[in-house]
Amino acid sequence: MTYNKRKERIEEIFNNFQSLRRALFLKKKFRPNMLEITPSQWAVLGLVGNLKETTVKDVAHILRMSSPAVSQLVEALVKNNYVSKKVNLKDRRESTLVLSLKSRKHMEMMKKKAFQDMTHILKVLNNQEFEQFYKLNKKITANIK
Repeated sequence: MTYNKRKERIEEIFNNFQSLRRALFLKKKFRPNMLEITPSQWAVLGLVGNLKETTVKDVAHILRMSSPAVSQLVEALVKNNYVSKKVNLKDRRESTLVLSLKSRKHMEMMKKKAFQDMTHILKVLNNQEFEQFYKLNKKITANIK
């Protein structure tokens, strides 16, 4: 395959990933019963949910944002009862962030909806194609740094 052809295909794959992302996550129906949350706040919520317990400093490092910027996002999430802060008993200057019950329920609902949508999207693949896609996906994601 020539360099130009590979480049063209990579661009097509990228566009397809964007379409998949839009199909799964950017629909308004995907976020019912939730107040408006900015994309940056969604990023914080997702990290807090995935990490179970984390700190503003950890989130800032992962998102490559300043601690004050993340603190501002967290304060808005705390104010709207999406995230709770627990004081670290070893270092009272630091708080541990955890999802509120409200957010945990919503995240679980979102995961179920995403699973349903992804199942629907992948139903075009027969078992052999699905297995091949699965293996390629594992290979690609194992290489992400």
